[in-house]
Amino acid sequence: EKEALFRNMFEFAAAAIIQVSLDDYLIRANYCFYDLVGYTYEEMMRQPMINFTHPDDVGYTLKIIESLIKGEYYHKTFEKRYIHKNGSIVWALVSISIVIDKNSNPLYILSQIVDITEKKKSDAQISLLMNVSKDQNQRLLNFAQIVSHQLRSHTSDMQMLMNLIKLEHTKGEEDPYFPLLAETVNNLSNTIQDLNEVILIYNNQEQLQLTELNLHAQVQQVLAQFTNTLQSAMP
Repeated sequence: EKEALFRNMFEFAAAAIIQVSLDDYLIRANYCFYDLVGYTYEEMMRQPMINFTHPDDVGYTLKIIESLIKGEYYHKTFEKRYIHKNGSIVWALVSISIVIDKNSNPLYILSQIVDITEKKKSDAQISLLMNVSKDQNQRLLNFAQIVSHQLRSHTSDMQMLMNLIKLEHTKGEEDPYFPLLAETVNNLSNTIQDLNEVILIYNNQEQLQLTELNLHAQVQQVLAQFTNTLQSAMP
């Protein structure tokens, strides 16, 4: 009865399970494992199990098996790739254990295997999107640096002209639009300064200095500018 229970648990487990001899030949496996690799028992029993492993993963897989047999440890979890019968790559999370007798002699190797191929594909897509996003952010940053430099130059010229008008006491200073123009130039200068600070922070070229912000004052400033703009546009 216990043997039948174990056999049912083995055969119909949600994860793939394989029992492998110490010389790396398949003893038995459940249906989930055959679905994982696409082979039948008859096809797999004729050759070592390592032959179904991706060539790049053969080396460290053999080292893990060797360490298990030597008793360096009794359990190991790692990722590896299998080659499906159709030639595709199957990523797997393998939990491998050595089964020993009452005298601590190794009998066989038991592994539980979970298919993580879709997870690996998702991780690769996320990594690709992150790289694309990083590249686009860098392009935007480079563009912002160019725009900031150009705007800073023109804004400085405008501020110099405004100061010159004030010093010369020309009629331009008496124009009702002059204060609005001066405020607009000042706000533009502040915006460019904020943009430069964002660029510097992004490039880690200076330490981030946190300062208190009077949100109410900032909102009032924006509302005042907006009101002035509307009033100047009215006939």
